[in-house]
Amino acid sequence: MNQNLINKCREWLVKNNISFKENFDLSFKSWIKAGGKIKLYINPSNTEEVKDIVFFLKSEKIIYYILGNISNTLIRDGDIYTPIINLQKIQNIDQISSNVYSVGAGTSISRFANFFTKRGFSGVQGLVGIPGTVGGGVFMNASSYGSCISDFLTSVTFMDEYGSIYKRRKDELFFNWRSSYFHKKNLIILKIEFKFTKKENQLKLDSYIKEVKAHRGFYQENTFPNLGSLFATRNIYKDLSKNSIILYSMYLIHNFLTILFKRYSKTSLVVYRKFSRLFYLKILKIKNIQGFGFSEKTLNCIINLGSKDANKAIELISSFQENISYSIKREIVILDKIK
Repeated sequence: MNQNLINKCREWLVKNNISFKENFDLSFKSWIKAGGKIKLYINPSNTEEVKDIVFFLKSEKIIYYILGNISNTLIRDGDIYTPIINLQKIQNIDQISSNVYSVGAGTSISRFANFFTKRGFSGVQGLVGIPGTVGGGVFMNASSYGSCISDFLTSVTFMDEYGSIYKRRKDELFFNWRSSYFHKKNLIILKIEFKFTKKENQLKLDSYIKEVKAHRGFYQENTFPNLGSLFATRNIYKDLSKNSIILYSMYLIHNFLTILFKRYSKTSLVVYRKFSRLFYLKILKIKNIQGFGFSEKTLNCIINLGSKDANKAIELISSFQENISYSIKREIVILDKIK
């Protein structure tokens, strides 16, 4: 992709009245506040515009990339010539019947969870606070606090790289822990249908949402810019314990002390977590890299301490992965090879 093709894309987008931004600066817009500049950041308003864009890019043999809320994606520094298609404008929630709804892929997960919880539907309230979009959540089968986005999903409508549109039932989409049919496929999720089966007392639902938000605020990083969970793991310390006898012994002690402090003193738990993180990093021989480090609340989150250099964050993550022999599946997406 070169500047001439960028110019051609720009002219086509203007001619077809499709919204886009030029030189979209990731260091201001991404959740980790780091990364390069996207030459063309395209914001279609509906499915037809997405289809037209895909047809055009395919006809010009231009590779593109779909990007959601930039909440779990780390993109390299420098100029990025690959056109990025963002679906955040496709955020409609349409009622099909009393308990069946169609949700646009660009809808934020927090809005999705709040919308249905406020209507008395139970089962999605645990998703409140996840910063991504519903499309991204379906892609990775997001789950949190006992709620999973695919629990009430009945079908997904998506587009392939040729602009053909398909609709697949849930049982055809191979949902599993942090994975789905859409992994490793060049498909664009457009809309998702959900069927809710359970209603609950509104006060009880609202109370649970407050509990989830309070728990997130206490146990998850909310001070420094970050991308949420670094690895797709239910317990990073348990997974790390599979690397060595030392780490296994540390996990047993860590687990015991965490349970103890949770029961008797939250303040002590906060202090212990800070100490524990330092001890783990020392054993793993991992150090902060120029403006990026690990959250004091959890080892499963890197934070931006004041840098715009995404390549340093990528270097820190690579250092972490190189120092553990037992592979842990990474949850955040790293685009370090994007053109």
